[in-house]
Amino acid sequence: MRRSHEEEEEKEGKSERWLLTYSDMITLLLALFIIMYGMSAVDSTKVQSLSQGLEEALNPSKEHVQNQTSKEEVPSGNGTSKLDEMVGELDEYITDHNLESSVTLSKSDAGVSIQLKDSILFHPNTAELLQKQAPILTEISNILKSIYKTVDHVSIIGNTADLGNRDHANEIDAYELSSKRAVAVLSLLMKNGVKPDKLIVEGHSHYSPIATNKTQEGRAKNRRVEIMIYNDSINAMASKAKENEKKQ
Repeated sequence: MRRSHEEEEEKEGKSERWLLTYSDMITLLLALFIIMYGMSAVDSTKVQSLSQGLEEALNPSKEHVQNQTSKEEVPSGNGTSKLDEMVGELDEYITDHNLESSVTLSKSDAGVSIQLKDSILFHPNTAELLQKQAPILTEISNILKSIYKTVDHVSIIGNTADLGNRDHANEIDAYELSSKRAVAVLSLLMKNGVKPDKLIVEGHSHYSPIATNKTQEGRAKNRRVEIMIYNDSINAMASKAKENEKKQ
């Protein structure tokens, strides 16, 4: 009888275990409903603000990118406008002083080129400056000083003509003359107050012609000093690369 009683108690215990599982499930469902209600009650404005912030951080809008780009481009544009003003002032000076046949201005993406024939600057076959023509360099100096902050650097390049004598002595003489003439122009610019930290001197001998060396007129054009004013270092490098490609 005792064993039969124990078996009845064991069966009764097993039959009531499903209540534990059921109560656990009800508890979990209640917790789930509470969480869902809490989420639905959150301020929709805060959710939208958070969502918008994440979207902007992960995927910047085109307008934001364009605004950043335009802000970064302001200095370059300012430098370009200053160079435009310089070209206008120099062009007016050249016209007023009848220097059109001796001074040539040209503007590119890299900057401004001022080509000065040697005949208005130097005594023949020397690097000695003609005092009567110093005013053109003084004018260039004054304009350079006014735009100096927007200038990347200034190359002063001496060039000679090719007379066909390619022996060692003549080659050295041509390099020396072109370099000394560039230094003479640099010296005058510095005396007029142009700071030297952005000035570069180059002597190209007769290896950067702009005209034929077979005629007297062409050789006269090749004997020159070029003042190249660069407004941007990237454009300057690109321009030099293009020039080098043309020479090859």
